Amino acid sequence: RIGAVDTIEIYPAKDITIEECKEFAEDRGQELHKRYDVPIYFTGKNARRPENEGLTFIRKGNYEGLKEAVLVDPERAPDIGPAKLHPTAGATIVGALDEHDAYFNVVLDTTDLSIAKKLASYVRGKHGGFTNIQGVIGLPQTHRRTGKACVEVSCEITNPLKTPLHRVYNLLKAEAARYGVNVIAGQICGTIEAEVLVQTAEWYLQLEGINGPWDYKNQILENHLLELES
Repeated sequence: RIGAVDTIEIYPAKDITIEECKEFAEDRGQELHKRYDVPIYFTGKNARRPENEGLTFIRKGNYEGLKEAVLVDPERAPDIGPAKLHPTAGATIVGALDEHDAYFNVVLDTTDLSIAKKLASYVRGKHGGFTNIQGVIGLPQTHRRTGKACVEVSCEITNPLKTPLHRVYNLLKAEAARYGVNVIAGQICGTIEAEVLVQTAEWYLQLEGINGPWDYKNQILENHLLELES
């Protein structure tokens, strides 16, 4: 991460267009810099440069690495503000995106960070993994439920309907088993679309309809309630 408020992502919903989200994201970035003097990087539809359309290039090196790189490399400079990070708040990334990213962690029953880093490399697109996974890192942590020291593989999935959670989870679980390591838990960071979780339930339960294919739109009660509200 590169700042106290690392990323603000704006997504269209219902009758809101991506252009409206783009305008809103631009305004939020300008306001944040004006109010708090935090340098701003724009991503997604607001990206000023192609390499900033995703988060990987902006976050390269995390806070510590960016703090040094921004002083000497013009390509790492923020879109708003001087070429230096805020001394306490760092920097913030703002942008409108078509798809709602999923931030998904897989927690491993080991303290060996090298294993988490190996597994992280296996699921990256450029190493033969998933093309819709932009950022994957291995991190040490303390598991909240058990209190045990452990490590996690943290994934940013840019289109979780095309690269579903169960597929990422099962690959990491299988690769972890090669090292004699078990998975403690999966973690979803922030919000996620309901259809993403339903898709995972479909796979594990092998869902099918009584008289035809399983129909997510018509067989989920809340979908009908939302239609009535609109």
